[in-house]
Amino acid sequence: MLFHLHPLEDFSLETILHSIPRLCLLDIPEISAFEEKASTDSWIPVCNPRSILRDLNSSNWIAMGSKKLSDEASSNTDIMETGNVQKKIVTSDIKKKAGGLVLVASLIDKPSNLGGLTRTCEVFGAEQMIVHSLSCTSDKLFQSLSVTAHKWLKMSEVKRWELEEYLESMKRQGYALVATEQTEQSVCLTEYKFPPKCVILLGNEKEGIPPNLLRMCSACIEIPQVGVVRSLNVHVSGGITVWEFTRQKLLRLSQSTKT
Repeated sequence: MLFHLHPLEDFSLETILHSIPRLCLLDIPEISAFEEKASTDSWIPVCNPRSILRDLNSSNWIAMGSKKLSDEASSNTDIMETGNVQKKIVTSDIKKKAGGLVLVASLIDKPSNLGGLTRTCEVFGAEQMIVHSLSCTSDKLFQSLSVTAHKWLKMSEVKRWELEEYLESMKRQGYALVATEQTEQSVCLTEYKFPPKCVILLGNEKEGIPPNLLRMCSACIEIPQVGVVRSLNVHVSGGITVWEFTRQKLLRLSQSTKT
C-alpha cells in the first residue's frame, strides 16, 4: 500500500478511517458514511480525489507485504550465516565492575575535548570526572561530543587554583595520583600497573600540567608513539588512559573470580 499512498493527495478521513483499515482486514465503516459528510466544513478532506487506494485489493497488498517480510528474513539469515552482525554492547556489568577512577580535567579549556572525555568516562564506568566549571555541560559543542553522557556520569567542579588542595585531599583518601605527561621519568602506559583507586590528571591543551601539580603525582605515564607528531590530542590520550585503567581492573576481577 505504501507504494500507492501519496502523503498529500491521499491525506483524508477516507484514507485514515476506511482505506487503511480495509487493507488491513479490519472492521470499517461504509464508504457512504464519508460521502454523506463530504459537505462538512473540515480542515481535513473527507474523501480522496483519487481512486487508487479505493481500488486497491487487500489480498494483493497482504501478499506484497508477506513477500517483503520473507525476503528480509531470508536476507537476515544470510547475514547471520556469512559474517558478523552489528550489536549494541551491554555496559551495565562493566560499570558495576569498574569505578575507582577519577579523571581530573580542570586544566582543559576546549568544550569538545571535555565532551569527548565525558562520554569516554561514562562508557568505561569512571567514578567521576572533575572539570573547572560545570557550565561547560551547557555548551553545544560539549553536548555534541558528550551525547548525554554528562547526565549519567558524576561530575564535580574544582577550580584550577584549587587543584593542589583537591589532589592532596584525594591522596589522603587513598587515591594514587597519576599524571598523563611526557617527562624524563615517565613510565610507558603499557608497562604501568594502575592501583585500584586512581586519580588521573590531564594537562592543558597548550601548557600541559604545571610543575607544582606534577610533583604531587606518584607517577607520570606516557603513551608510546611511532609517528613524527610529538603528542596526541588530550581527548585521545585521556581516552586511551581511561581504557587501559578499565582493562587492567576488569582483568584483575576476571582472574580473582577464577581463583
